[in-house]
Amino acid sequence: MNPAKLLSGLLVIAAVVFVPAVTRSDEVRVVPMEEKEIARGLGVSGPTETHGIESSVDLELVDLGADFEALRGRSLRARRVTVSPGGAVGVHQHTARPGVLYVLAGELTEFRNDHDGPLIRKQGDTSFEKDGVVHWWRNDGAENAVAFVVDIVPNETE
Repeated sequence: MNPAKLLSGLLVIAAVVFVPAVTRSDEVRVVPMEEKEIARGLGVSGPTETHGIESSVDLELVDLGADFEALRGRSLRARRVTVSPGGAVGVHQHTARPGVLYVLAGELTEFRNDHDGPLIRKQGDTSFEKDGVVHWWRNDGAENAVAFVVDIVPNETE
């Protein structure tokens, strides 16, 4: 058998076996439920549920308290989120969870409270998310949108 074909086949099998399936718990991993509840309480329009998330993969999680006393109990998280065409990240308000999103591929339409009208975020664009920002995302394109997201989150063990 051709070694290149064998390697290619093994990589496909590994991708299928080791890429986690997206479940209801992945919705929580994309947007904390308490942030969605805040937005609902404010009566902000937009999708209330996250859907069409092909994957949300944690790339790294670093405990910030080890280096910064003021950030004890917080971690810096980096992840890659893939949104399928027609998918959306439900409306939510950032509360003590600053972050930045960088579009790696495709494009996302963002709706936010500090800007009139939709913002089209294309490959290479960033979106900064700070305390009080209420927003939601939608993939209006024909291909997956892939984003690199870095945010500061509470430690999971605390």
